[in-house]
Amino acid sequence: MSTAGFWDGLYAAAQDGWDLGGAAPVLEDWLWHCVFPFIAYVTLLVAALRLQRDPPTCLLLIGATALLLLFIGIHNAWDAVTYIATQQPQHREGPPERK
Repeated sequence: MSTAGFWDGLYAAAQDGWDLGGAAPVLEDWLWHCVFPFIAYVTLLVAALRLQRDPPTCLLLIGATALLLLFIGIHNAWDAVTYIATQQPQHREGPPERK
């Protein structure tokens, strides 16, 4: 499951990431969209592989990673909403002009 999410993230970045409309990603974008999810998925993979040897610790890691992924998703959704709300074209108030 974690490798599928990792590859899905890479595929989405390759498909959508090339057309940034002139904006270059900053360090915060790289951290929240690439680094933190990668760390979370690697942690899930390691915890899954070691689950037979040390169940309590691995289950704690799995729960913490699920919480981390939830926070990452909330942060990324908030960034997307903020971007969409602030980058809308400005429309004049009032009725349209007649010609």
